[in-house]
Amino acid sequence: MTCTFLGGSAGSWLGTRAYVQLGWGAVCGLIALAAYLVGRHGRQDDRDAQPQPIGTAR
Repeated sequence: MTCTFLGGSAGSWLGTRAYVQLGWGAVCGLIALAAYLVGRHGRQDDRDAQPQPIGTAR
């Protein structure tokens, strides 16, 4: 729960700083970067997984 709170507050702070310094384009870029990193992490997990048999033939 602590990590969730810290991650949320860090994201809020980064978004605010991006908006104040560079505007909405920077906020959209930050969101796009976060989405890319989450998607990339998910693909790595899928590649490491071992295929599981669907069922046994009888």
